[in-house]
Formats: sequence, C-alpha cells, structure tokens
Amino acid sequence: NDQMATDYGNSLGYAHAPYGYVDRAVYCDPASYTDGKYTFLQDGLFIDEVTKALEKTPNMSISATGEFSQADSMQLEIKANVNFALNETGTNYRIAYALIEDDVKGSQQNYYSEILQDELKEWGKGGIYGKKLVGGYMFQDVARGIYPSVTGAAVIPSKVTIDKDYEHTQLITIPAKVVRKRNLSVVAMVVDNVANVIANAVKIGNFKLSPDIEAGIGSTGVDGNASIYVSGEQLMFGQDVKSVLIMNVSGQIVKQAVINASSMNVSDLEKGIYVIKTVSQEGIVSIAKICISGK
Repeated sequence: NDQMATDYGNSLGYAHAPYGYVDRAVYCDPASYTDGKYTFLQDGLFIDEVTKALEKTPNMSISATGEFSQADSMQLEIKANVNFALNETGTNYRIAYALIEDDVKGSQQNYYSEILQDELKEWGKGGIYGKKLVGGYMFQDVARGIYPSVTGAAVIPSKVTIDKDYEHTQLITIPAKVVRKRNLSVVAMVVDNVANVIANAVKIGNFKLSPDIEAGIGSTGVDGNASIYVSGEQLMFGQDVKSVLIMNVSGQIVKQAVINASSMNVSDLEKGIYVIKTVSQEGIVSIAKICISGK
C-alpha cells in the first residue's frame, strides 16, 4: 500500500524512491552526491535547479477554479484559462491536471534503507525511517492521479495568439484511494510537449459544491478558491482575502499585509517572479507564482 505509487509517477519513469524531477526536466536522485550534498545527475544542486525554475519568466499565465459538480461530491469540475504573452507558431502546449491529497497516513517504499550515509539522516540505515517499507507516516502532496493524461488535453492550437484566452474544463472522478476530500487540491499545468517541460502551473483547493447543488441540498458552502493574477498595478485575488504575503524567488518576504480586500497595489515591487500566499476570510491558504512587471 505505497501511498506514493501512482500512475502519474510511473508514467514519468520513477524507478525508485526517493526520486524526482523539477518541471519534468531535471532529474534528482538523493543517492548521487557532490561534496557531501544531494545533486542531480546533471550539473548543479537541487536547490539551484529549483531557484532557476522559479526565476524563469513564463510566456503565458494560467488560472483555474474548481468545484464539486455532483451532489455526492465524487466528481470535481476544474476550469482552466491560459493566456499567452507572445505570438508563437509550431507549438504543442496542452493542459493537464494533477489531483493532490495532503495529510495522508500510510506507507511508502524506501529503497535507500540499507545505505549508511549521513545525508540520508533518519531515512538511511539505522534511522527511524530506515526500513524497506515505511508505515505510519503522514505524507503531504500525494499525487492521486493525472488528467486527462500526462501529456494533457489538446485544446491549445499550434499557433497561439497574444492575449487570447484558451479555456478548458476537466471532470475528475475522485479515486477510491482518496482518504479525505477536504484535503484535495489540483495543480493545473501548461505542458510544453515540444520541450517536454512544465511551462507554468497553478495550484487550487478548497473546493465547494456548485451553486445549483448547494441550493438543492440547503448547503451554505464556503468561498471558492482564488485565481491570483496581475491587472495593471493591482494584484487581483478573485475574492476578498484576509492577508497577503509576497516572497521573492530567494524566499525573502518583500511585502506582507492584512488587507481584507480583493486586490493589492504592487507598483512598488521590482520586476520579477514572486510567490504569493493569501489567506481567505475562512482561513484557507492559496499559493501562486506570479510575474510582476515592476516599477
């Protein structure tokens, strides 16, 4: 009952655990080291590759919303919107969705349980998790599925037009292995199938019942997930949020405020990529990576 063994992971070619990719492009295996640090098989450290990925300016934006579309709450309807900043031809962009569950208590295989190296710490030989099958562990960001496929839905033409909206709706039937639906989120991704990388992505959660279903069953529901984007000098949240925290790609907090509003002026920020964290009036956290044109 390996909680991390999914069709999505298998399709990406995961041979063992731990193992990973950054944007499907850079491979990471903790069993490879340089000067006593985890490294990729390619040049560079893991944190270096993550930083490079965050510093890239995507040539498109992606936003998404989602809600349960059935009264039995077993089907999610996700709507995504992609808008390009440049005209392009000869492309093969598609939209894919990864279903994620947090706080999953279960087991995972550990293929490094017999390796005695300080860097592996409690996961190596002799550590508290130094077992071939680790049980009773609380996992985060567990991939439950990829929809409609790893390569994504072919809804974006090979010739994309600047400022044109490309929309897609994906229905996701909740797999039986999901433990708690309230812990679900979805990562909507723009997949570049020419370069075989993730070009941009957004993570959403806090899914509610659709308004029609809520009216039928008398549910009051809660606020839906926010679509975070930039409009002029304003950072827009799609709903009133209680607080906002803005970090640069180095993880430094550059702006933080309690606003109780649906937008914030960001004209004082330098041009670059920022990570935006908002907390809704109900205490729901949303995180997005945004490109700000700067002052």
